[in-house]
Amino acid sequence: MTEQENVEVPLNELLSKTRKARHLSVEEAAKSLNLSVEQLENLEDAELNLAELSPFERGYLRNYMGLLELDESLYEIYFPSAQPVGSQLKSMKRFQFVEPKPALFMSVGRFILILVILAAAGIAVWMSF
Repeated sequence: MTEQENVEVPLNELLSKTRKARHLSVEEAAKSLNLSVEQLENLEDAELNLAELSPFERGYLRNYMGLLELDESLYEIYFPSAQPVGSQLKSMKRFQFVEPKPALFMSVGRFILILVILAAAGIAVWMSF
């Protein structure tokens, strides 16, 4: 498809056709972008209005176009005038980090807990005599 043909195809159709041509499901694309399936389906919806997108949605769209290796400059004319963003939105990979263990399950935490229990037991025995 040439650049001239791309402009005549509505963006939502171009996104859907390109994703399907790359044998990529909506679920796979959503997982790759760390977005919900619903958000990507909204970008491929026939009623997509580029002028009404929030800055976040524009970032999602830009990242989606980047994933599909589409030229976003062809559609910039449809966005309301705004200052360009200096960098791309990056996902934080919220599901791919290891949470630290709570302090009570660490060896130092256990030692302090045992020490406190022994001290409380010692005080209880001392008070009873």
